[in-house]
Amino acid sequence: AMLQKIGGGVADFPSLFPTTTAEASDKGWMKTSETCNPLLGEAWLLGGELAINSPATMYFTPQVGGVSGVVSGIEVDYYGSMQENLIGTYFSEEKTSSDGTYHSLAVALRSDDLCDTANPATPGNAEHIAISPGMANQIVPTHQDSPKLQTDYKEGACLMTMGYHWFQDVVGGTELTYEADNLVPVVPMYDSVDGTLNGIFFLATNAKQTIGSGEYDGNFWDRSPGLSQANTFLDGTNPFCANLCGGCQFTGTEDGMFTTMHWMFKNTQQGGSDVEKCGGAYIACGDGFSAMTEYRKPL
Repeated sequence: AMLQKIGGGVADFPSLFPTTTAEASDKGWMKTSETCNPLLGEAWLLGGELAINSPATMYFTPQVGGVSGVVSGIEVDYYGSMQENLIGTYFSEEKTSSDGTYHSLAVALRSDDLCDTANPATPGNAEHIAISPGMANQIVPTHQDSPKLQTDYKEGACLMTMGYHWFQDVVGGTELTYEADNLVPVVPMYDSVDGTLNGIFFLATNAKQTIGSGEYDGNFWDRSPGLSQANTFLDGTNPFCANLCGGCQFTGTEDGMFTTMHWMFKNTQQGGSDVEKCGGAYIACGDGFSAMTEYRKPL
């Protein structure tokens, strides 16, 4: 089992995140006093505190005897702007920490009762992803050949070291409205060779990264000024539309930017055991055409 953050984390990037309670303790995560949530597991926080610079809760199944619990969920805290139309379906109601107010978005990495100590979960990457369990409880297919993925999602681009991105719109389903607030805020990525799930990213519809002394502080959100809503590379930014294929023009972000937070379940980076090459193209599309206006030619 592995869990790797690319683009932003707490150390050098990409960085490995704990997959067991023993690893979590070694890496400075602490179990909270919250009651175990059967849909997610036991909550652990980096340094034991909710904070805007580490806006993620990791969930693990309980340790049983001397056997470590295993990673069972991820919850990301969105401080400031978020998709208010998705509160109650994908996002939690407003919560408060010492750093201000936020809304949370959770993803379960396992099914069944994640607090069960009689039949504890076994290590390894489970074949289960559910967005917002207890609310939308949207099951994400774990293979690109899944009929549900083909029916309910729109295929996007394959980006090197990440894989094929698939998107869903809460209004249009596979027919994206290209309105930022309507995107399902968790995006799966799949292996271009065997179709298995490479990872997911959490999506925000504004710039989330904090900037200090000319560098990005690494608050778990990907280290960049954001991905531009504008469908162009010519303004000096990386556009969000590079993730998609065909026509693409978004509106509705708060500040003209999207932000992503990638969590990978395999080592898809250059030199990794499961390196994602997208057939040798930096941006590849099944129809041969990127959504980028500067790349409207076969890749």
